[in-house]
Amino acid sequence: MDIDAPTAGSTLVPITAGHVKLNKPLPWPIYDVHRTLLLNQGFVITSASQLERLLVRGMFHVRVSVADEARAQESKPAMARINPFAEYGAVLEKLEAVLDLVTRQQRDAEGQVLGLAKTIDRLCASDADACLALIYIYSLQPSAHEQTLFHSILCNLIARHLKLDPPRFVALMAASLTANVAVLRHQDRLNNAPMVLSSEQRAVINRHPQLSAQAIRGCGVSNAQWIQIVEQHHERGVGGGYPQGLRESQIVTEALILSLAERYTAMITKRAYRDRFSPAQAMQSLQAESAGSACEMALVEALMQVLTPNPPGCFVRLQNNEVALITRRNVLTGFPEAWAVTSSQGNLCLSALPRDTRNEDLRPVEQVEPLHLEWLNIPALWGYEG
Repeated sequence: MDIDAPTAGSTLVPITAGHVKLNKPLPWPIYDVHRTLLLNQGFVITSASQLERLLVRGMFHVRVSVADEARAQESKPAMARINPFAEYGAVLEKLEAVLDLVTRQQRDAEGQVLGLAKTIDRLCASDADACLALIYIYSLQPSAHEQTLFHSILCNLIARHLKLDPPRFVALMAASLTANVAVLRHQDRLNNAPMVLSSEQRAVINRHPQLSAQAIRGCGVSNAQWIQIVEQHHERGVGGGYPQGLRESQIVTEALILSLAERYTAMITKRAYRDRFSPAQAMQSLQAESAGSACEMALVEALMQVLTPNPPGCFVRLQNNEVALITRRNVLTGFPEAWAVTSSQGNLCLSALPRDTRNEDLRPVEQVEPLHLEWLNIPALWGYEG
């Protein structure tokens, strides 16, 4: 449900210190008790003192009632756009609950996974550019569940691009959500480890495709494609993957798609022991890694076509030296939609300014580190008001 401001039918959910992580973009807009907007979605709180002041004032995010949500959906046309920014927090909550069912090997887990996969598919079908932007905006220090969502979005868009038939598409989406269920409780700790993985940590990682497949079977899943993708999603077409060290002809294409989505997400994510790659650097690295496997190279090319050189959500320096946020791809012309957020002198703009990248002086020339701007209403740049 698109939200301009919290309505009477919505609930203000109190935010505690445990809900907010410093130096991470906020997953929802934050309001005070009077339903006045305090911080835009995506804003980054950088200090404990800043957070403490906000907590003293009172911080809330919005949860729409089930009845209001149902009425809103009924009133929308069948092809109405869905706001991925407004759905982001709720999808993550649902993902955490669904994967908990898988971990506990509950029999209703399969249906819940497939239902969540359909939700993500609807978001991608409604606004692929906004879904891609979520990946870049929230890839600063994403949680294990956020990374899983990013994998699923990328798998969805690659599969759409390749026009996979429905059974393969469904199996890939289900696998993208469950492939790392066996390592979820370790993943955040491993991502934040201040050095390259130890041999003990690597052993945990190496076993997780098989353990995840075992957990899925324990829920009653009998879809052989789904299970095979999970078992093979760390195998490599060029060899050297795990756990079985398979070669290209032995690996299903969907497993290679998931592997590509995971590797790309890892590259653009900051780690304790390295900075994150820009989208362009990540694509160059993937091309180099995949040389020698025709199938992997074809999938890297598909990902490049899906993302375009400057994907939505990334910041770029324009020819005139302004810094701009890319919001929309333009696959046909190659000229993306961009909004300037700094002047050519480096001063912050009072509001984002549209830039026509068909103009030679306004074309992107390099990707830059993301800016986190307090005044920037990120969803509004994609045409949403909340």
